[in-house]
Amino acid sequence: IQVGQPTGRHRILLVSYHFAPSSAVGALRWQKLIQLGAERGWEFDVIALDPAELSKPDHERCRELPSGTRVFGVATRPLRLFLLTRKLSRLAAALRLNGGAGRSGPRVGSLRSDTRRWLPRQPRDLLRAYFAWLDVKGEEQWAHTAARLAESIYQPGVHRAVVTCGPPHEQHMAGVMVSKATGLPLVVD
Repeated sequence: IQVGQPTGRHRILLVSYHFAPSSAVGALRWQKLIQLGAERGWEFDVIALDPAELSKPDHERCRELPSGTRVFGVATRPLRLFLLTRKLSRLAAALRLNGGAGRSGPRVGSLRSDTRRWLPRQPRDLLRAYFAWLDVKGEEQWAHTAARLAESIYQPGVHRAVVTCGPPHEQHMAGVMVSKATGLPLVVD
């Protein structure tokens, strides 16, 4: 997504998983901050989740972006291990090994306080930890791809900083990588 032509003024690289046309609340925050930056002479290159992956994109939000803003989408790619785990999970569900009779899948929502503890006490606790680890690895993979894209669009003398915005907080890894590769200062939000 590109709004008008960049003027060559000073630019900031922003890595934010949520950004317009996403309808997530986190996307709105930086959309508004970019408007304030534009009023002070800054333009932005934003690296965000690929809009094709959004369940409810709000393209009106893109119309509100200041001229010179460029938004680059990065697609998520499922980890091979996740795909294997999903197949095994479906097999276990078919064999009714996923938590006993009458249960058709994992519970959705928060854990009750009496079920939270530091050490795993049941196989299900290990399974929860494993799926949390898979989520983090997937977000790290996205961050690495976002960093490579940011490095490819970086222009010395034009880009003045890299800003990262979480959650998810693995985005900050992308900022560290870009900062090290380019020498740009890193601002973590």
